Amino acid sequence: MNPALSRRQSLSIGSAAIGLMLFVAWWFGLREHVVKAFPSDEPPLTVGDKLPWPAAEGWLNGAAVPPGDLAGKVVVVDIWNDICPYCAKAAPDLVALQKTYEGQNVEFIGLTGRGRDQATDFVHQNGLTWPNAYGVASFEWTAPSIFVVGTDGRITWYDSRSRITHNIADFGQKIAAAIDQALAAASPTGG
Repeated sequence: MNPALSRRQSLSIGSAAIGLMLFVAWWFGLREHVVKAFPSDEPPLTVGDKLPWPAAEGWLNGAAVPPGDLAGKVVVVDIWNDICPYCAKAAPDLVALQKTYEGQNVEFIGLTGRGRDQATDFVHQNGLTWPNAYGVASFEWTAPSIFVVGTDGRITWYDSRSRITHNIADFGQKIAAAIDQALAAASPTGG
């Protein structure tokens, strides 16, 4: 056997093993920040559920938003994490949607479990101009998730993992359709 080939194969196998170990360490190290498990005694939120309001350390882009201020409005709730690549990829669609629905009884709210510094960086880097709560200690959602909440405060559409399971190209269209449906349901004619 050729000793140089054997050495090259050993280096290749060793590099692959190190790469796999680093990937596993990265995945499990970030997993607790990117993926928050639902408490075992509570089911995930779904369509028709009343959206619970989380406690937060603070808010960016304005003062805390009390749930009463959102009564009678369609609300898009973006649960994001600054270390989630799908959250950053989705930001341009959300910014465009917020501009599209400006003045149409639609509010956007962002939520993250991350601290003020990480939240501030993410919000500024991605051009998020709507209120974003940071340091949300416990919530029943998983980042990344999007919820559309009807004027009655109940979830009309959601997609937990929406940025992972769907083609990012149709992400904005799916949310726009959900917003339109919630607005139509709130109109006096019901659509």
